[in-house]
Amino acid sequence: MITSSPSTTTWALTAALGVAGATFIYSNSKRNKGPQKSQFYAVHQVGKVLKQDDVQDAASDDLETTYDFIIVGGGTAALVLANRLTEDPSITVLVLEAGGSSSSLKASNIPVLFKYLQRGHYDWNYKTTPQEHLNGRECHWTRAKLLGGCTTSNAMMFHFGTPEDYDEWDQIAKRIDSTSGAEDWGYQEMKKYFLKMERYVPHPDVPIDTTERGKNGPVQSGYHGYFSKFGAAFLKSCEAVGIPMVDDINTSKGTLGVTRTPTYIDSRGRRVTVESSYLTPDVLSRPNLKVAIGAHVKRIRFEEDSTRGTKRAIGVEFVPHVSGEAVDGSAPDTRSYFAWARKEVILSAGAVNTPQILLLSGIGPSEELNKHSIPVIQDLPGVGRNLRDHLVINTHYKTRPGVSNTRTLYPSSLTEYLAHWRAIGQYIMFRTGLLTSQTQCAMGFLRVDDPSLFGPSDHLSELEVDSTSLGKGPDLEVMGSALAWKDHGHGKFLGGSDAASISMVLLRPTSKDLTELLKSRVETLYHPTSTARMAPLSEGGVVNDKLQVYGVEGLRIVDASIMPEIVSGHTAGPTIGIAEKAADIIKTSL
Repeated sequence: MITSSPSTTTWALTAALGVAGATFIYSNSKRNKGPQKSQFYAVHQVGKVLKQDDVQDAASDDLETTYDFIIVGGGTAALVLANRLTEDPSITVLVLEAGGSSSSLKASNIPVLFKYLQRGHYDWNYKTTPQEHLNGRECHWTRAKLLGGCTTSNAMMFHFGTPEDYDEWDQIAKRIDSTSGAEDWGYQEMKKYFLKMERYVPHPDVPIDTTERGKNGPVQSGYHGYFSKFGAAFLKSCEAVGIPMVDDINTSKGTLGVTRTPTYIDSRGRRVTVESSYLTPDVLSRPNLKVAIGAHVKRIRFEEDSTRGTKRAIGVEFVPHVSGEAVDGSAPDTRSYFAWARKEVILSAGAVNTPQILLLSGIGPSEELNKHSIPVIQDLPGVGRNLRDHLVINTHYKTRPGVSNTRTLYPSSLTEYLAHWRAIGQYIMFRTGLLTSQTQCAMGFLRVDDPSLFGPSDHLSELEVDSTSLGKGPDLEVMGSALAWKDHGHGKFLGGSDAASISMVLLRPTSKDLTELLKSRVETLYHPTSTARMAPLSEGGVVNDKLQVYGVEGLRIVDASIMPEIVSGHTAGPTIGIAEKAADIIKTSL
């Protein structure tokens, strides 16, 4: 008879639970091999086969492949536009998305699992080039490859930035020569669209004044994510050192202070994405909207009118995205397709892919295009320049037992695995608990030149230029998390399980000392903006105040790349607001 010791049994049970936990996570994050919804289209259903690279082969009078608007990309801004433009049944819209839907992916629906969508099949898997000013390091640069864009895999922080961000945008926009009246991009104007997009759902633990919160929009917001013991301690500690507690950081009063993190998590504990909010089954069923998935855009095509001396975007060339994957289960489809745009092509591919597609289409710095033998359609030096991003440095601290959630989410003993599965069971039955965490449950905004916090600035050199928005916005964000991690959760943390993190985000840096510190330890927060910025041509602008690309007709950009300057906070909400406003601009122009 073979017997086992208690310790052997314990480790056997631990191993079994480990396998079960890994299976659960894998099954909830792997690619869905089942059939896509019948409401989505494949490339051969929305475009005409392009023969011998000749656009004329794809006749523009083919109603099946001609649309009023073609939206390139299916991300954060794109689906807002698709929804709002097709509210008018006379307007036809085609959306071209390289990825698929996130609606059936548990790793997108369950808040705490979002890291499992990064650096894999649902990610473009970009890395930065070696950065001279970060000691030669490369940084991962996650960009979601799914309908809804990065709202499917970000940290779900519902934040618009500070009012001064938008007043600064408006000042830049007003410097653009406009023949049809300047667009207003100031805070009071943008606030209308923030209210339009939001449906705030109160939480009993977080009473706030809701007079400046949206009530009827498609995007549910609130405080429904898991709030940890560490988060509560973080708030008390911040208040103790002089950072004021604020009820709401999404109002006209600004963001300075510390607060519980408002989230894109609904009252049933599920992630809120732009796809789930704006691309509902009712919207998808509109006869004037087609959403094609697995469609990789190669370039935008133009037609030149030599009489008028103008160039106009006339359509988009695209291919099946996944190499070797057949449309109908037979031979792989390697053909190029073309779709015509009667009115406009709208680029909404994000701050990385939008400038890339512009360059591939012949719009950008002529010297760069000539290097790659790309015919120049429009010499536009600002394309791909002026990149902004937020940088973050994570610090880790030992906690008292029971304060950190690291042990429960990353278990290594039988007791921890039991707690792990208890958390899973709680979510399955009640949609509450640790699995509703978006990790950073408390956040604060401050300025390093605030004497009430830092005292005399003996350790900081006097600022030559205040780079904050209009000299009033915050330059730092601090976030508290009951988890300890490295490399956005993709690196192994070796500091022990009873640990938590405090993260510092460089929003609009003013301190040279901080900049030096960050060189060796910084990571990107995945907030790229401003690579096709709205600004005068002389200031590196790519689009005007109506988001039309300079020098060509029929081409507009609507995504985070048009931000004149990066906002002092998180970028998803501002991008949705940009798209809401852009939809109104476009409708007015018809």
